[in-house]
Amino acid sequence: MPLRTVRVPPSMQEMFERAEDVVAEFFQNRKDMPENGSIEICGERYVLLRAGSLSVDFFSLVRGFLGPDRESEADEFSRALLFDLAHAVGKSDARNFIQTMNLDDPVARLSAGPVHFAHTGWANVEILPESKPSQDADFYLLYDHPYSFDSAAWVDAGERSDFPVCIMNSGYSSGWCAESFGIELVASEVQCRAHGDLRCRFVMAPPERIAERAKAYLLGVPELQERAHLHRGPDFFVRKRLEDEVRASRRNLEERVRERTEALHEANQRLRQEMAEREVVERMLSQSQKMEALGRLSGGIAHDFNNLLSVIGGYAELIVGSADEAGSSTRYAQAVLNSVDRAADLTQQLLTFSKRNVVDATHVDVGDVVVRLGTLLQRLIGEDVELVIKTPDRSLVVQADRSQLEQLLLNLVVNARDAISDSGLIRVEVDVVTLDVTMALNSQVTEGSWIEIRVVDTGSGMTDEVLSRAFDPFFSTKPIPQASGLGLATVYGVVEQLGGGVRVRTAVGEGTTFHIYLPISSGEPRNTEDIITPNHAPRVHSTILLVEDEAPLREMLHRMLETRGYQVLVAVDGEAAVAAYERFGGDVSLLLTDVVMPGFGGVMLAQRLRLQQPTLRCLYMSGYADDREGLQDSLNSRTRFIQKPFKLELLDQQIQLMLATTEDSEV
Repeated sequence: MPLRTVRVPPSMQEMFERAEDVVAEFFQNRKDMPENGSIEICGERYVLLRAGSLSVDFFSLVRGFLGPDRESEADEFSRALLFDLAHAVGKSDARNFIQTMNLDDPVARLSAGPVHFAHTGWANVEILPESKPSQDADFYLLYDHPYSFDSAAWVDAGERSDFPVCIMNSGYSSGWCAESFGIELVASEVQCRAHGDLRCRFVMAPPERIAERAKAYLLGVPELQERAHLHRGPDFFVRKRLEDEVRASRRNLEERVRERTEALHEANQRLRQEMAEREVVERMLSQSQKMEALGRLSGGIAHDFNNLLSVIGGYAELIVGSADEAGSSTRYAQAVLNSVDRAADLTQQLLTFSKRNVVDATHVDVGDVVVRLGTLLQRLIGEDVELVIKTPDRSLVVQADRSQLEQLLLNLVVNARDAISDSGLIRVEVDVVTLDVTMALNSQVTEGSWIEIRVVDTGSGMTDEVLSRAFDPFFSTKPIPQASGLGLATVYGVVEQLGGGVRVRTAVGEGTTFHIYLPISSGEPRNTEDIITPNHAPRVHSTILLVEDEAPLREMLHRMLETRGYQVLVAVDGEAAVAAYERFGGDVSLLLTDVVMPGFGGVMLAQRLRLQQPTLRCLYMSGYADDREGLQDSLNSRTRFIQKPFKLELLDQQIQLMLATTEDSEV
């Protein structure tokens, strides 16, 4: 049976026959009731409108409103308004028709549109074979609206348009098809009778492809090619796209503002953190620079002072040793020795914070050091202050000089006791902590696991000003007679020398906590030292090569060694020592040499002499050693070190120990 309202390709014939039946059934239920002023179809009220009022007359009316100089603006407004209106009506009519006729199949819904279009007087429809109405982005419909009411109104009025005028036809068709298929679709008129064409032809496609489809059609028709570059999509979709772009831009802007705000907040936080860290680093660098400068000065002073103390102490010992009875001269000499001991402790602190002291580094259990010092620490702080010591069950080993660790703990605990006016509490805790990047103190103390020594007191705390100078050498809040100002400076020097770091948390009235971070060593701890009993063998056959550049100290040591029965070769420096050795012409029993001397030092001297006497024993003496690494590497059974200033009895014991050691034994 031939179709009455539409013309379609043969492949679509069957589905449009069904559509004509469904739409015809719908419009059979029409009631015209002029007495009520109503028209009803399937129970829904309809309104008849004159075609020209929604087309040529509407354009003319709007042009009149805006005036003769604004025709283009008036036409733009009219197209947008009519398309919007028709598009909304098309969607609404499709939704109502689908619900009324219970159409579930998208193809049935879509095919009902052109038939419904004809029944309502908009236009009849001819679908061309090039059409491919698929339910996806490739949807394409090419169709004509013979006798479209829009263009018919213009033609009947004798008006000609510079643009396609079937605006409402385009909008209505777009709305119906989009509602039927569930995808956004838009129709664009590419030929129009009001424009002088033979037909009103439309292209329908998804909005993002409509311009491409329309221009492709125009370029395929020779007489229309010149119009291709003028084509533009319906105003509704242009505006909708612009609105979508504006909304998308606003969302993007809001997102960018949010991201930028978060980024600025994070950057602000990082900046605050970096500024705080930079302030800490700068303070530590300043502290380190001050320590380095003062260290060089005090280290040199301490070294020279140690030589003087060695001379004073040595002669005082010789006086005490040579006295027959405890007379006044002996008492005076003993008083001198006591003062020498106190001065030696002070110079040792100077050398520690200047990092120019020679250390006997071994693997030390930090917890063991703290526990063994417990009794001494309690005596130091008195009965009014409670001492709590907490150490782990396992060994926490650091490579250090045990005496340095003891000095560090003593200084921290004494400092804590001084901050407590009456009674209070001091806690000494040892544990392993893990530092992250934000907690790193300096280039030495980075993220990772560290041994932490915490010394906590309930004392008065420190002000920011005092805290900023706490580690300065010779700075103290106590009166000068009561403090040297080297306690915390020595702590800082020890920690720096061990490759660690210090963090202090304090507040006025809330006490102070010192956090000491030391690197963990994998070695086995040595908590006791081997002791070798000197072999009091006759000394008369032992020859000692004494090398010391300080004349008073050299002369005093020469006398002391001779009084104890040694044969002594004396030299003022390395070159003189080599010459003295060669003049002697035989093996010497022991090389007793200063480490730092003009020319070349004691380490190089020992190396040169051992080329001639490989088993040469060597006892180094110094207040500090610039060539510390070479010295540390060379300490063994035939090489020992004694710290200036030393007691002559201790020196004699060391010499006896070395002379008593067999050639192949190890201490």
